[in-house]
Amino acid sequence: MKIYYNTKVKIWKGILNVSEIDRKIYRNIEVFVMATMSSGKSTLINALLSKKLLPSSNEACTATITKVINTNQENYSAKAYSEKRKLLYKEYNISYEKMKEWNNNEKISEIEIHGVIPFVNKERTLNLTLIDTPGPNNSQNIEHQKILERHLENINENTMILYVLNATQVGIIDDSNLLDKLIKNVGNNTKNIIFALNKLDCFNEDDDILETIIQVYEYLEKKGVKKPNIFPVAALPALAIRSEPQDELEKLHRNFYINIMNIDENLHLEKYSVMKSENYKLNNMKDEEKALLHTGIHILENKIIESERKK
Repeated sequence: MKIYYNTKVKIWKGILNVSEIDRKIYRNIEVFVMATMSSGKSTLINALLSKKLLPSSNEACTATITKVINTNQENYSAKAYSEKRKLLYKEYNISYEKMKEWNNNEKISEIEIHGVIPFVNKERTLNLTLIDTPGPNNSQNIEHQKILERHLENINENTMILYVLNATQVGIIDDSNLLDKLIKNVGNNTKNIIFALNKLDCFNEDDDILETIIQVYEYLEKKGVKKPNIFPVAALPALAIRSEPQDELEKLHRNFYINIMNIDENLHLEKYSVMKSENYKLNNMKDEEKALLHTGIHILENKIIESERKK
């Protein structure tokens, strides 16, 4: 469907004419999502999709690359390819169970999913592809590391990287090694890296979230990242809140996270972000909307959009 605009549309730093807008609309941006295992990478992608679709790295045994390509279709369709790009399987409406099955199929090298990425569809001038890769520290399959290294070699100045850090395990050897490889490939262009500091909902009352963020900032600077963009996030609560409960257990799970994210002010993660949140009127928001804001997911999504606008 052709989209019509006024002669000029004001965006970001200037004014673009219609032809410039059109080029942006149909320009597909790749966001390379990477992390070591158990960082909550797949859970974060699911939270961005508002749907539990990608299996976690602990459940996936093969070295499969998964691409989620934003479209306007309501369902998520998928195709599975071999290493030589031969079509093996396709599903009109892919499910989490089928994704688990495909991820355990050694014949499958890449999965391509088409469907709505909700926060992208709100932004009319952008289109994204989220690329989920296997964690490099999976001892069960050395191919994970090989595939990740091949993708690192293809990183260029236009590639956006969403790097997921486990807030409970910052600085472990696997993470340090992966960061070294990443920074070696991007060189001085570290401004294209967005760091999602995940699993802060696992912190105890005595744990200092702000102090942790400062420590992570210093850790990344020592690694060679200039002024790292760190965004605190709680991916599991965000996914639970955004997902439609399928049974009573999931409903209880969702209500638990809504309550804990609203009650515990230490978990109001938007206040720790370097990027200001939109002017939300909390008094007019439902409990689930407030809780979702506190997970930090909105600000992370806004940062992805902002970064791509500037390109």
